[in-house]
Amino acid sequence: MLILLLEMAKSSGKYTSPKSPSTVYQRGYMAVAFPEHVPLPTTWNEDEIRLLDGTSLHAAVAAKFNSLHREFQTLKERTQDLSWAQEMFWKDENLKVEDWFLIDSWYRSRCMEMPIGGTTMVPFLDLLNHSSKPNCHYVMNEDEEIELKLNPGSVVETGQELFINYGPEKSAGEMLFNYGFVEKSTLFEFLIGHIEQSVMMPAVMPDQDHKLTCYGRRFGTPKMKISGKKDKLKLESAFVMFLMLEEKDGMEIKTIKDEDGDEDYLAMWQGIDVTDRLDKLELILKRHPRKDLFDIRSMFIYHTLINHQMGLMQAAEDFEAEFEDDKLSEDEVQIHKAASELRAIESTILDSAMDLVQEWVSSHPRKMKELTG
Repeated sequence: MLILLLEMAKSSGKYTSPKSPSTVYQRGYMAVAFPEHVPLPTTWNEDEIRLLDGTSLHAAVAAKFNSLHREFQTLKERTQDLSWAQEMFWKDENLKVEDWFLIDSWYRSRCMEMPIGGTTMVPFLDLLNHSSKPNCHYVMNEDEEIELKLNPGSVVETGQELFINYGPEKSAGEMLFNYGFVEKSTLFEFLIGHIEQSVMMPAVMPDQDHKLTCYGRRFGTPKMKISGKKDKLKLESAFVMFLMLEEKDGMEIKTIKDEDGDEDYLAMWQGIDVTDRLDKLELILKRHPRKDLFDIRSMFIYHTLINHQMGLMQAAEDFEAEFEDDKLSEDEVQIHKAASELRAIESTILDSAMDLVQEWVSSHPRKMKELTG
C-alpha cells in the first residue's frame, strides 16, 4: 500500500516531470487500473453500511474501518518529521484519510494469490475482469514470471474480452468485501464476529466476562463460523466451546497478575492449564463422557447466535424498504442491490444452520431435558 501511496503522489504530476516517459506510463496505468472510486463496503456511507446488518460483513467492515484509521494515524506519526514526506503528504494536507481508504480499496480489489509471494499485485493482469466461467487463467513459470494462458477448449476472437476467476473458493461475502460485487457461490461460509455481543448472559454463565478476557488476549475477537455445503454444514466456535463449560464440569477460571501487574485469567480444565489451547477444546473434549451434553449446550448458544443474526438481517431488510428507488443515484442502486444479494445468500445459510441446530436438538431429547431441567 505504501508503494501505491507513492505512485498516487507521483501520478498527480506535482512531484515528477510530466515529460518523463515512465511518468506518462504510470499516469496512464493509474488512470485505468486505479479509478477515483471503488465501491467496496469500506467506502460506503453509514446508511449503506446499515444494509449489511446481520451479514458476515457487518463486523468485518467495522473492524477494517477502524484498522485503516489506525494505519493512517501511524503513517502520519512516523513520517511527518521526514522532509520529503512533509512536503509530499502533510504540508498542505495533500494526503487525507479518505486517500488511504481509496488506496486500500485499490489494493484489495487488484491483488491476486500467487504460488510464490502470496497476495501480490501484477500490473495489467489486474485489469482482467472476473467471470465464474473464465476463458483464461494465470500461472507462474519456472522463471517466476506470470503467464496468462487460455483455458482448455476456450476460443477467443479478436476484440473479445478476457476473463479470469478471482477465486472459486471465495464466499459471497468475500467477493463483496474485496471486489465490490456479489456472486452466488456453491461455498457456504458465514463468519460471525464479536459473538460475545449476542450471547453474554451473566445469569446463565457467571464467569463469561473472565472467559472473554482470557480468550480474547490469546485468540482475539470471539467468532463463530458456518461452513460447508448446504446439505452438510458445520458450526465452529472455540469460544462457544469454552463458554459452555462450567465449574462443575471441571473448568475453573483462575485470577492472576500479568507482567505489568494487570489482572488476567487462566483456564484450568480438570486441574490442567489449557489457557493456550482453548482453540483445541473440541479435540480435548472429544472422548469426554458428557460430550453429548456439552454439544447440546453449544447448540443452545449457536441457536442464540443464529437467531440474533436473523433479527439483525430482518432489521436491515426493513431499513432497505424505507428507500425509494427512483431517488437513488445509479451508484447507490448498485450498492443497495449488492447488499440485498448478500443478505439473500447469507439468510439461506442462516436458515440452513438453524435447521441443523433444531434437528440436532430434536434428536437428543433426553440430553435436552437434562440441560433445561
